[in-house]
Amino acid sequence: MVRAQLADGSFTSSKKVMFGTEPLFVTIYRKPKSQGPRKPVATMDAEPNLQTFEFPCTFGTETVSITYRPASGDDLPEICKFVDFWLAGGAKRLKIPGGGSDYFVPKGQQIGYLKYKTTYLAIFDGDIIGWAVKSKNKTLIHLLITPDFRGKGIGGHLLSILDPEFVRSKSDQSTGDPKKFYEKHGYEVVEASVGKHENIDIMRHHE
Repeated sequence: MVRAQLADGSFTSSKKVMFGTEPLFVTIYRKPKSQGPRKPVATMDAEPNLQTFEFPCTFGTETVSITYRPASGDDLPEICKFVDFWLAGGAKRLKIPGGGSDYFVPKGQQIGYLKYKTTYLAIFDGDIIGWAVKSKNKTLIHLLITPDFRGKGIGGHLLSILDPEFVRSKSDQSTGDPKKFYEKHGYEVVEASVGKHENIDIMRHHE
């Protein structure tokens, strides 16, 4: 552990911890005694009491069970592979239908999602088939379902579990505009064509 005193008399210390299989350095800040009791505040946090769900899904002529669970640090390598393949052009380069080339999420950003946002996975037969991320201001920022499982209610289940108040929907995705999907689930546009490229719709759930 490395410890340092700042100009205001406070202390910081950096400690190596394991986040799943990933080594991370966590900074802890402590107030000087003159400012009251010393209360360590770690930069890592987690949302408590997240649940795991099981819902049936009709796939072909068979009804199977899909597991919906919060992601952990151990899932990081598989999440990166899944998102890179379906969202950042991997499937499209292999000419697999349904693959997009819209957005690359660096590994460090995925770690940030796991640490500071709510990330849920849909799992079938041990593989990730769905991924969704909600920020702390209750905005859905990502929802991705593997093409073979689209249109089977999996995206709707993830949306229901995360229950975001807002959705940040990218209208010019290479796989199509998802606005109708969110409208079907009770969201409506409250701010259209925003962002640097004017390609973002902000949607809010209406009662």
